[in-house]
Amino acid sequence: IFQKALEQRIDDSGPHGPQHTDVIKCCSIDKVAPYCRALTGSWDHTLLVWDLEMSIASVHLKGHGGRVTGCALGADPNLCVSGSLDKTVKVWDIRTGKEAITFTD
Repeated sequence: IFQKALEQRIDDSGPHGPQHTDVIKCCSIDKVAPYCRALTGSWDHTLLVWDLEMSIASVHLKGHGGRVTGCALGADPNLCVSGSLDKTVKVWDIRTGKEAITFTD
């Protein structure tokens, strides 16, 4: 199911899917079967979920109003979390690419 969701989220912005346009500031890796993926956060205010087996960015998470300074993949394979200089912490639904919860200062 997760793989199918990833395939549906790939866009045509490059041979490896979407790309960051500024410095990557944080990274989290999940190598627990059946997943082999990474999450990167950038000063371009976005996050990317990478399928490491396919070497592509499969999900582009947009919604922060400032540079992303921290990110993590967690025990729930459908969720990730990020922090930003916009003074928010966001929980993301990786399946939909949308914010699930936003915590503010």
